[in-house]
Amino acid sequence: MQIAVTASAAARDVEQHAPARAAAKSVAATAANQNTQDFGLLNKFVIFKNIPFSFPRTPAFFVKNVTGSAMFTEKSIYDLQSVDQYDWNKLTGISFNFLRPDQNALMVAWRYNVNDNDFEIAPYYNVDLARILPNDQTEVIKMPIGEPFDFTVDYTGITLTYEDQSVFKPIPANLPTNQLTAFRIQPWFGGTSLPPNTLSLYLKTNRWWHSI
Repeated sequence: MQIAVTASAAARDVEQHAPARAAAKSVAATAANQNTQDFGLLNKFVIFKNIPFSFPRTPAFFVKNVTGSAMFTEKSIYDLQSVDQYDWNKLTGISFNFLRPDQNALMVAWRYNVNDNDFEIAPYYNVDLARILPNDQTEVIKMPIGEPFDFTVDYTGITLTYEDQSVFKPIPANLPTNQLTAFRIQPWFGGTSLPPNTLSLYLKTNRWWHSI
């Protein structure tokens, strides 16, 4: 009898809270849709399955800074089902060797957290091909799905901002910069693995003539 009463109470609790949960989900969906509209179709980048780079291609050269905002959606989710899930993908930034973009670079990094169902962003550097990984405790910002964040990448360092959270990581002293060879990095998947499914994200950067 006690089991039946408990089950009945649990069922009533679920029934009572269902409208509130549905309303919260509706509000979140409305906010996400509004944020998507704020970005627009021209700011949507697609990464196809098994292809690491993104489309459309929007090159910019001789850049001194890359500023803007970005947002991940349900269509940005991926699951590699391996330790490669912890690898950092690249959103944007500045590199100085077009043939070896990972030689020396300042980048906004991102990845999807399967356990928490959210995204993570962090500053990421390459110095002479060596990876300067972000500190998971102090340099990572958790990003809810459908929420925009801001970033600034320039020759002083990388700044990431979401609501009242902000992370700044200065450029390593041994990372050489050269505006004559500098170019803006496009969204890139990896890491080690290729994308297991087609995904998309929103990215809005400053105009090319404002970055030189």
